[in-house]
Order: sequence, then structure tokens, then C-alpha cells
Amino acid sequence: MAIELKFDQHILRNGRLLKQCAEFVYSPLNELLCSLHVLQNKSHHGMLISWELEARSKLDAVLFQEMNYFSPFYEFGVPTFLTPGLYQNVHDIDEELTILKTKLSGNSSRVFVKDFITERKNNLNSHHLIRKNGSGMLLVRAKTAY
Repeated sequence: MAIELKFDQHILRNGRLLKQCAEFVYSPLNELLCSLHVLQNKSHHGMLISWELEARSKLDAVLFQEMNYFSPFYEFGVPTFLTPGLYQNVHDIDEELTILKTKLSGNSSRVFVKDFITERKNNLNSHHLIRKNGSGMLLVRAKTAY
């Protein structure tokens, strides 16, 4: 799969500016949650219908119901506080889940609910996601000036 990014010439001449415009991030947990989102919301993702049909054909009804139990975490988008791989380098889903477990075990349920509601209010789909052949999510995130 080829990915083409186009930048203005003044950005290309200045490597520092280029690093401020985009970053590429690998997050297996984000890939998993985005895949579950597509399975939950197939009508919103027409370009992925063949993948969705193939994936559903491999799931039994019980597993699909169990996955739907967790749908509040991915139905309307993926909360970034649940995907630590977006903010630090990870190599596989086990590593990312360990980081998430450590992060969540240090917070109260009140903090978790607050983070979840805040992300819902702040437009969960602010990231531009590009799939990379099922081997994890390649995320291109537009950076904003602070």
C-alpha cells in the first residue's frame, strides 16, 4: 500500500517544520479498536465492506455478542486515552496492553469516566487513520500549534 503526503515547498525545505506537521504512529490496540468499530458500524465504512463481511464470517454469534459488550469504547470512535501507543513507541499489543493496565490501575474510576466523557465531547475522530495491510494501524496525526 502506498501512502502519499503532499506538503508545501517551504515545509519540505525545513525538516524541523516537517516534523511539526505530521507524525506516524503504530498502535496495535488502536488497530484492534478501530476494527471493532468498523464491525459495529458497517454502514459508515463502505470502503471496508469486503473486509467487514469476511471478518464477520469468521466470528461466531457468541463472540460477536461478547465484543458488543465493550462497544461503548469503540462504537463512536476510539478514545485516545485507551491507546497509549499513540503517545509512546510500542512494538506489539501485549506491550501496549501492559502500558494501558499500568496507566488505568493508577487512576480512580471517576478519572476514567471523566476522561471518557471529555473525549466524547472533543470529537473522537480528529485523527486521520490509514490502514496498513492488517499489520497494525499506521496513524497520521495532524499536529496543531500550541
